[in-house]
Amino acid sequence: MMLNERAKQELQAMPRELLGKTISLAEAAAKRDKAAVLTAVRNMTDEEITEALRVWKIAFEGEK
Repeated sequence: MMLNERAKQELQAMPRELLGKTISLAEAAAKRDKAAVLTAVRNMTDEEITEALRVWKIAFEGEK
């Protein structure tokens, strides 16, 4: 998957720890591994999950 420029900028702006958690969650979701997704989500705060989903939305839907 090619990321649009906005998604690249958002990912680069993320703190390293949040980026790692976001990538772990994305990898688990891509593998459809429910246990890994649950573990990844449990290791994130509500704010981190919200931020990760906001960036995913930019990546998958593009800028609006």
